[in-house]
Amino acid sequence: MFKKIAIMIIICFVPTSVFAALAMGNKANFATAWPTIEYETSYSVSVGVHDERPYIIDGQKSPTYVGTMRSQWGVPWNMNTQSDKPLSDDIASAIVSGFMRVGIKASAVPLLFSDDQNNAIEKLKKLRAKRIVIITLNEWKIDILRSAGFFIYATIRVYDEEGNELANSSVSHEKVGSGDGSVMSTDYAARSYLNMLLNDEKIKTALGGSSVFVVKEIGRDDRFIAYNNGTVLDTKTNLMWANRDSGANINWKSAKNYCASYRSGGYTDWRTPTKDELIGLYDSSKSKASACDSNQNISVITKLINISCSYLWASDITHSTFRADTVATINFNDGKLYWYNWSSGADYFRVLPVRSAAIKKPAISPQTDLETKEKSSDSSEYAQKLRELKKLKDEGFLTDKEYEQKRKAVVDGL
Repeated sequence: MFKKIAIMIIICFVPTSVFAALAMGNKANFATAWPTIEYETSYSVSVGVHDERPYIIDGQKSPTYVGTMRSQWGVPWNMNTQSDKPLSDDIASAIVSGFMRVGIKASAVPLLFSDDQNNAIEKLKKLRAKRIVIITLNEWKIDILRSAGFFIYATIRVYDEEGNELANSSVSHEKVGSGDGSVMSTDYAARSYLNMLLNDEKIKTALGGSSVFVVKEIGRDDRFIAYNNGTVLDTKTNLMWANRDSGANINWKSAKNYCASYRSGGYTDWRTPTKDELIGLYDSSKSKASACDSNQNISVITKLINISCSYLWASDITHSTFRADTVATINFNDGKLYWYNWSSGADYFRVLPVRSAAIKKPAISPQTDLETKEKSSDSSEYAQKLRELKKLKDEGFLTDKEYEQKRKAVVDGL
C-alpha cells in the first residue's frame, strides 16, 4: 500500500503596488540636456518640440514617458520625466537654455502631440520671432538593463517668420557609432544628438549664424567676469565656472557625468568642483531666496552665478571599511560641509561645473623678438653686420625679402 503524501506548494503573490513602489523614482531629466550652440545670431528664435512617437499618439504611453528600466530579471518599468511635464516640453526648455547661454534670444511654446505641422507653426508664429525651430520626435527612448541604450530619430526644421521652410536636418542612433544605441551616459547622448541637430551647417545658415563665435564680456561683479558663452571667470582663483547649476535634482553619479560631458564655451575639461572650491563661492552676507524651496535662502558670493538650490555636490569622497563611501556637499544655506552616501537621493541637490582657466601670457611677435635682440647687440659685431645689410638694401643690392631673410639669420645667431 502506498502512503499518500500531501505536497503543499506555497505561491507568494507580491502585490503589484510593491512592484510599483520599486519603480518609483525611475525618472530622467532631459530639461538640463542643454546643447552647446557653436555660433551666434542676431535673430530671435521660437522653439517647439513635436512628439510624434507612435506609442504616444496611439495612447500606449504617456507624453511624460522617456523609456524603460529593467530589473535584473528583465522586468520592465516605465521611466518618466523628472519634471512630470511632457518630454517635448523638457527638450524645448533645454534647447531654449542652449540658445540663451550664448546670447541668442529664444522662447518656447508647448506643442501637443495632436497638433499637426501647420498648427505647430501657427502657434510659434505668435511669438513674432525672426526664426521658428520645430523638432519632431519620431523616437526618443532610453532602455536600461545592465547597460544603457538611447534610441532616437528626430528631425529639425527651420522656418522664417512667415512660416516658410528654410532648412531641415535629422539624426538617428542608427547612423552613430555601432548603430545599436548603446551609450555610456544617456545624459551625454541627449546633449550630443541635440548638438548634431542644432549645429548642422544648413541649420546654422538658416538661423543666420555667424561662422565664428566671438566671446564677449557681458558683466562684472567685483572679481568675477561673465561672458556670453555661459561662463564666469573668478580672477582671484583663476577658476572658470558655469554661470548656473544643473537646474534640477541630480544624484552624485549623474552629477559627475553631467560635468564631464559639459561643453559650455567650447571647453572639454569641465569637472566636478572640490569642496574647498565650492566653499569659496559662499558668502553669508549675500542672501537670496532659493528657487527650489521657499523656506530656504542661499548665499552666493556673486550674482553672476545662479545657484538654484541649497546643496551642491563636490568631487571629494571618503572610503571606509566599516561603512559606505560618502561624498562631500556644501550647503549654501549655512555654508557648512556635509557628507552623504554617494547613492543617496537627488532631492535638493545640484552640481556646478568648473574648470581651471589657463593664464594667458602676452604673445611676442617674431618682429618684436628680432627688435629686442637687435637692441641688445648695438655695440657688438652683429650690429655692424645689420648696418651693412641695411646699407646694401638701401643701395638696391638686396630686395626687401632678401634683406629680411638675411637680417633674421644674423639675429638668430645672437
